[in-house]
Amino acid sequence: MLGILILSHGCKTYSRNQDWQDEYKIFSSGLKVNHRNAKLFNNVGHALEGEGRFGEALSYFQTAVKYVAENRKSVISLTIQILAEFSKMILVPTSM
Repeated sequence: MLGILILSHGCKTYSRNQDWQDEYKIFSSGLKVNHRNAKLFNNVGHALEGEGRFGEALSYFQTAVKYVAENRKSVISLTIQILAEFSKMILVPTSM
């Protein structure tokens, strides 16, 4: 019986260790359990932002703001992301 308990906890520990490989994976795994946590959405957005995946990050920041509109960090992150996207549109020359 003790062997089964040790084996089952060992397997769970091994599978959970996969979530700790990077920030994106750890915060995304949290969203699987807590679907309406604005801080987790904000953190996933920052992790994606750090990987240069700005479009995806923007979506997570918007969701964070939707769940907790008064969450100032999420609002600030969303604003920064929108400004970054806007500045890319302005600064990228169009071909003639």
